Amino acid sequence: MPESFSQWADLEAAMPSLRTALFYLLLAFVLSKPVAWVYIWTHHGTSYSRSFVHALVMLAMIVTLVMLAIGDSMARAFGLFGALALIRFRTPIKDSRDTVFLFLSVAVGITVGVQNAMLAVVGTGVSLLVAAYMFSVRFGERIDSDALVRFTQVSDTGGSETG
Repeated sequence: MPESFSQWADLEAAMPSLRTALFYLLLAFVLSKPVAWVYIWTHHGTSYSRSFVHALVMLAMIVTLVMLAIGDSMARAFGLFGALALIRFRTPIKDSRDTVFLFLSVAVGITVGVQNAMLAVVGTGVSLLVAAYMFSVRFGERIDSDALVRFTQVSDTGGSETG
């Protein structure tokens, strides 16, 4: 029993080298920039926020950092989960697309943080292609026709009446 507990609570789990950590943080940055660019390109409406775009990039890097810190240690995972549970986002998200881009940024951070670069690159690329496709074909847009129709009637006296 003590042996299985020591494996579960591996407090001495290997940390990535400085070179490895810098590589994966840079990869998270490089992959999250296109996420932000596609968000900027496809966003419409009045709720655009430059700080939200910055958050998309920073979030992927922070999640990568957290995943690199956790490594294979269950004890670290529970400790970080408890610490991060104290943080609450107080900014309401008005558009569900914003939430999707936040999740994509988190997914980039997780896949890079667990050092799965291929999944990170492919997942980011495919997700952004789908987002760009749906924007370019105006997927889900309803076609509403709001128009004003104006009729002109010629009166018997030769003038025109508008009504």
